[in-house]
Amino acid sequence: MTKLFFLCRRRAELTHEQYVQRLLGGHVPLALAHHPTLRRYVVNVVDGTRGPAPPLDSIGMLWFDSLADYRERLYDSAAGERTIAADVAGFLGTADAYATTEHVQRAPAEAPSVGATAGVKLVVALARAPGQSREEFLRHWLERHVPLALEHHGMSRYVTSVVDERLGSASPPYDGFAEIQFASADDLERRLYLSAEGKTAIERDVGRFLGTIHAYYVAEHVARWIEHVPGRFSIRVGDAEAFLVYERRDDVLDVLHTYTPPALRGGNLAAELTRAALDHARAEGLRVVPTCSYTRRYLARHPAYNCD
Repeated sequence: MTKLFFLCRRRAELTHEQYVQRLLGGHVPLALAHHPTLRRYVVNVVDGTRGPAPPLDSIGMLWFDSLADYRERLYDSAAGERTIAADVAGFLGTADAYATTEHVQRAPAEAPSVGATAGVKLVVALARAPGQSREEFLRHWLERHVPLALEHHGMSRYVTSVVDERLGSASPPYDGFAEIQFASADDLERRLYLSAEGKTAIERDVGRFLGTIHAYYVAEHVARWIEHVPGRFSIRVGDAEAFLVYERRDDVLDVLHTYTPPALRGGNLAAELTRAALDHARAEGLRVVPTCSYTRRYLARHPAYNCD
């Protein structure tokens, strides 16, 4: 999957609070309705910075099966594109965008749940030291620094995302983004470094390969998170989970069953899972067999999907 970062700033006439209200209450539902190829969508509302950093109001993270899905198949229709454009014009001032490759270094056993995430999160924008090549930076970051961070930081989740492409010539030349999550603000202050020796080791290593570090405290809101493991697509909301089960046989993807718990029905989750499964089959060149009755109904309503 391709993961996009959007570093967003509000229109000048809006307060941060007004921007957040427009983003979460208005834009997010529209994006979910009109971006059919969007697999995961996380909004990080910026609450402050850890050290000097350019002002931001939110950091959006959007996952697609491919960059082409973002560039060529982002909208469900021309009307949907117009709706999104009109909404964005009302609250978004500027945004810097990046296409990245994600590396999950540490994560809880369960997939994220849709909704506000508990705990405290840092999103850190990184640029390499002057005179260092991109290859040198990446090798040091992923092969030397990441193991140190896993050893000396007590975070519950740690994700590194390598910038593959800046989607705008004016975007700052960041080389990567790190996400570091803790159970609480107190946990962050107590466990950011697990020892004085660990802090010294981290700070010494940072000086060897980083030129820019812009760190933001954020409140995470998971708007969409479709989890895919072989044979299964799923979406968690709290303690409940909607899922789709399939079987792959040679060049066939047989959708066997789709289930949404009663408490989650009415949220369009079955459609999201089915669309993800059908797009996966298309990308893999598989013929779809709709054993599942819901999938048969979905295909009847969406004839663009070919299940011959």
